[in-house]
Amino acid sequence: MNGVMIIGHGNFGSGLNSTLELIAGKQDFVKYADFTVEKSPEDFKNEIKHNLDSFKDKDKIYIFTDVAGGTPFKIGCELKLEDERLQVFYGTNMAMIIETCMNCQFGIDLDND
Repeated sequence: MNGVMIIGHGNFGSGLNSTLELIAGKQDFVKYADFTVEKSPEDFKNEIKHNLDSFKDKDKIYIFTDVAGGTPFKIGCELKLEDERLQVFYGTNMAMIIETCMNCQFGIDLDND
């Protein structure tokens, strides 16, 4: 099974995760982190790394971010350089998260045709 990490500015990650849980129930393979004004970029990166540690057994980890070029996206790309299992997506919306989670439950990869 694969892992899903939702990150973004403000309460983007927690908000999408909250909506996902209302629609599809709690997903153990989904983690999130919010980049809020209280966190430095380094604090945020460390929080993401901590969450990614729980995905050690995953074949792939999909990181969903809000906008290209923002701090969450840049950190996701930095982490991808350290871990080839990561794939980073931007422009995330609720439909993307739901479809990915449904596919993950059935063992379908995003990069498969």
